[in-house]
Amino acid sequence: MFRWLARLGRGLVEWFRRPARDVQPAPKVPVEEPRPRQNHFSQLEASCHPIATTRDDPWPAQVRDLSPRGIGLLLKRRFEPGTLLAVELQSLSQSYSRTLVARVVHAKAQSSGDWMIGCMLASRLDEDELEALCL
Repeated sequence: MFRWLARLGRGLVEWFRRPARDVQPAPKVPVEEPRPRQNHFSQLEASCHPIATTRDDPWPAQVRDLSPRGIGLLLKRRFEPGTLLAVELQSLSQSYSRTLVARVVHAKAQSSGDWMIGCMLASRLDEDELEALCL
């Protein structure tokens, strides 16, 4: 009853094993950086808390890296990848503040016992905002 199915299976296996004819290698396409590296290294102080639990006191953080699409935070605690954070930033001159929504992408333990948390921002920062925060 299933002999035709077995023959079909063997035929497919043989067909897949045959060398391909007239196959050209894919042309080499120059790889572009998906986004320009516009990171701003700063010493901004920040605080953050998970969006799901607004009752917790915010955790103090130090901004180590800030770009239009991401932020790197140094914290005393770890947040799990996928956690949504409200990150409160204030410029060094205290003239500009902004609360950002960020999703934790990775968390890496530091030798000091702190955690380096890499986050993707929910909304892109423009150059004026970056400049205002880093001044």
